[in-house]
Amino acid sequence: MPIPHHNHTSIPSGEDTDDERTSRRIDPTIFRKGIPSPDSLDVQPEDAKYISFYLKEGPGYFGSPCFVGEMLDIFTFSFSQPVLRHSILALSSMVQPLRSEIEDQARTYALRNLRHVIPEIQTAITKVKITTAHLISVTFLIYYSIATHELRKAHTHVRGLFAMLKKSNLVSNDGTPIQSPPDPVLAFVYLLGIKADNILADRNQPYAFPLLRFDENFFRKWLTNTHRSEYDLQICLASIHLAFLCNNVGHLRNDTVQPRVQGGKEIESIIAERTEIIRKKHQSWLLRPYIQRHIQATTNAPYNPSSNPTQRFLKYPPYQIFDPAVARMHFVHASLQIQLAIAQHGTIEGFNDQVFDAAVLICRIFAVVSTGPVNLWLDLILTPLWLAGVVFGDKRRPYWEGLQWLGPMLVSVDKGGTFSSAAKIREALFEYIQSGDDPWDTLGGKFK
Repeated sequence: MPIPHHNHTSIPSGEDTDDERTSRRIDPTIFRKGIPSPDSLDVQPEDAKYISFYLKEGPGYFGSPCFVGEMLDIFTFSFSQPVLRHSILALSSMVQPLRSEIEDQARTYALRNLRHVIPEIQTAITKVKITTAHLISVTFLIYYSIATHELRKAHTHVRGLFAMLKKSNLVSNDGTPIQSPPDPVLAFVYLLGIKADNILADRNQPYAFPLLRFDENFFRKWLTNTHRSEYDLQICLASIHLAFLCNNVGHLRNDTVQPRVQGGKEIESIIAERTEIIRKKHQSWLLRPYIQRHIQATTNAPYNPSSNPTQRFLKYPPYQIFDPAVARMHFVHASLQIQLAIAQHGTIEGFNDQVFDAAVLICRIFAVVSTGPVNLWLDLILTPLWLAGVVFGDKRRPYWEGLQWLGPMLVSVDKGGTFSSAAKIREALFEYIQSGDDPWDTLGGKFK
């Protein structure tokens, strides 16, 4: 069935193009159901605080602070779609910092909401009557399962989302988006699916999305039609580009394992060629507008010896943040340098200086961004710290000071309760250093 378009919150100026009018018109089918009466909704006293949490913290948690408009559209859509409302409430109740005394209560509340979500999604898939609300709800269900460390279940949901996107004619079999013009909310759902797939792959789950090609023109059309400022457009494009880079590097890492078992110089030559292609794409991200400006400013910033020592990684100068959104992306981007080295050489020992510098950069960025209140986005993308620890644990030149610094820093951002990624990564890092086992198996084992 056709997926309805959504009216974006921005107000255009000047004359509209055909694409702009199409992307913003309100399809009456979106409101084909009247707003449910209060008696048909499972309303709880706690709902208000979790809705507030979604509106305030949701964009940051998804690592998408520049997609507030799409998050608001989803919230507005939930007024007439109970399945979506309960999805928002279930997710919001589990991703917040959880003290031990409220964890059981939050889990009970979340499960109560999930009882209104899962059966409806299953019915929609069985009857092949998939709506926008179902696609969004499955996406939130993925992140709920990641938040509760149910990684296999999350992987199943990502596979389900990809199948639903194909069934709805939103993406092709190779994962290429095909809707034109792009619906802002559905394009955002597609992006969130890719990001979740990358998170799971970093925790030793297989990829659900195939190797993807970044089509900047498609995403630029989406972002232009929502009338973003030039800054917001460029930051959004950089965030999307980075998600695709993570997909490409993750597939490269996985694809090199089996061929190396077979051996042969020809295999190494093929891997080196493919790595070089992705490395050039990796470097091109640094040249994006606003990214390049931020990094140049950071590099050229004068060093102040009297700066706050808690914002420094050991003896290295503090990382200067001129744009928080770029700094958070730079944190992830630096980790791809380490993953490329692992993929190309098939080993985690004997890293060169460039890889060591990437590990140091990861810690320099983290030292600054972690000094304020707990950032929820960190719970999803702490893998860079794991990779930095793997580099510092290199048996040929262990950097014990770096490892000793990482332990307390992971404790400082532990959100509490059973479902803290920081605690799992810290445990996995210590276990890997002691055992020397495969790092991905070690990390994946901690999240089971």
